[in-house]
Amino acid sequence: MKVFKMIIKYSNQTTPITWDQIIKYHKNPPTITLPRQHHVIKAYQNHIDELDKDKIDINDSIYKQLFSKNNKKYCMQLNKYPYWCSGLIHYVIWFNPNYNNLIPQDLNKIDPEYVDKIIKTKFNYNDYVYYENVASNKSILGVKHLHVYIKTIVETHV
Repeated sequence: MKVFKMIIKYSNQTTPITWDQIIKYHKNPPTITLPRQHHVIKAYQNHIDELDKDKIDINDSIYKQLFSKNNKKYCMQLNKYPYWCSGLIHYVIWFNPNYNNLIPQDLNKIDPEYVDKIIKTKFNYNDYVYYENVASNKSILGVKHLHVYIKTIVETHV
């Protein structure tokens, strides 16, 4: 197991991501770094530094936390270190590495009905966006996952 020092990237964006911005990334991930609030970046970097200090690989940590005591194929949870959003809630669907043979190499090509079923098991929302980050924006490489954004504010036009 190789443990490496990871540094969380900063975004140049100075405002939160809105529904109108995120919707264009549905199954088409951004090539830019999306913004996180400063306190989220600091907490994420502290978490990474603690793992590094204890010589724990972040991928092993996620696998152990989510899948070592069960045989679930996936786990959907709030992103502990979310991108900065307005009117959205940022989730992650983690896929158990033991089942990587059942999902496409490129998660942006995963069966949308499968993702819809996962999301609708937890929520009854029709308004959501998901994507797998491009390699240059991934901080977790060893456990496949999708970023999911659930729209929380319904806009009304008078």
